[in-house]
Order: sequence, then structure tokens, then C-alpha cells
Amino acid sequence: DSGVSLLMKVYDVSKVQAHASALLDLHLRLSEKNALLQKLVFEKSVVAHLGGKRSHHGVATLQHTLYLSCAQDIAKIVFDRGRRTPSVANIMSTLKDGKTKKQLEHNFSVWEEPDYREYSDPAIVEALRRIDLRQSEQRLDQFSHLLKELKTLTNALLACPIFKAFKTVRDKITSHTEINLVADKYAPIDLGALSLKRGDINTCVGRLERPVELIGLVVRNSSFAWDGFHKQLETNVASV
Repeated sequence: DSGVSLLMKVYDVSKVQAHASALLDLHLRLSEKNALLQKLVFEKSVVAHLGGKRSHHGVATLQHTLYLSCAQDIAKIVFDRGRRTPSVANIMSTLKDGKTKKQLEHNFSVWEEPDYREYSDPAIVEALRRIDLRQSEQRLDQFSHLLKELKTLTNALLACPIFKAFKTVRDKITSHTEINLVADKYAPIDLGALSLKRGDINTCVGRLERPVELIGLVVRNSSFAWDGFHKQLETNVASV
């Protein structure tokens, strides 16, 4: 039974680590689409160049398509509850499991089992043990602070009206078309009624970055070179 329990624990940790890696990939792809959307909507020279009479409809269609695609990604990244879905909600639910959390704490705080066999002096061995223990305790404390920050930020995301509005966009407009009965006529869901602004996509993408980073640190003990990614993204979008 203990062997089966250990295997299940290892599987749970491997699964949430895979989800954390996939979540980062989803966010990076969302960031790329958002960068293109911002250029097509807010960069006046680009809009003026593309927005002639003949191409106006095509540009508007592209803007709308990108907007809905970003909205769907935001909802998927934050709220999705499918068993195999790498979402913030799913990962945070997994982190509530005591055994999984304990294993992640160990992975974060104990990088490798120390080997003192090359030292013959017991005093040196004891000193090294104390140093390793102190470093491990410091990393464990760091893990606790990172997890606390992650919980605070993700709770705010899950409760945020803007993120919830994008979930409505995904659920009722992009995944399937829902209509309402208005004045004895059926009409599509009105995006304007959700009180969404043109800049809200960009705001949400920015707010997601830190929670995604924290999930990588807590679950995979892995950081990400955000500065390099943003510079590359600027270069790629500038060439459009």
C-alpha cells in the first residue's frame, strides 16, 4: 500500500508540473496574439495604413477574431476545470492537496541529497550539515512566501469582474453562440453589456504574468526570462 501511495504521489506531482509547463506555453502564445492585437487596434500608423476603404472590413474582421481568440485563451488559462486542462484554477486546486504540497516543498527546498563521505573530520561534517539545513530552511521559507503571494493573486483573478466577463465571452460567444430573448426577438449576447473596454485584454495578459511565473516557481522550481521574451516579442511584432 505504501508503494502504491508513493507512486500516486509522484504521479500527482508530475501531472501538476506538466500542467504548469503547459500553462506557461499557453500564456506565451496568448501574449503573442495580444501583442499583434494591440498593434492592429492601437497603433495609429498601422491602422491608418491598413484601414483603407477596400481593406477596412478585413481589418475589422481580423481585430474581432484576434479579440475573441484572446478572450477565449484568458478564460481557458484562468477558469477551465477539465481534468486534463492546465489552468490556474486546476493547479491551485491541486496545491490544496497536503501530500502534493509537501512533495513540492521538498523539491523546492532540498535541491540534492548532500554527500559528506569525502570528509573525515566529524566537526567539518557537522558544520556542513548545519549550512545545508539552514539553506534548506531558507528556501522552505521562500516557498511559503511565494505560495502565499500566488494564492492572493489567483484569488483576485478568479473573483475579478473583467476576467469573469471574458469567461462569459468564451462560454456564450466563442464556444457556442448563445442568444437572448429581447423584445420578443432573439439577439446575440451584447459584448458591450459586459462592460469590457478595448484595453482589457492587454490588462488581463499583464495581470496573468506574475501568477504564471509564481506557479512555475512553486510547482517546477523554475523561473522564466521575461525580459528576453518581451524584447523578442517587440521585435517580432515590429516587423508586422
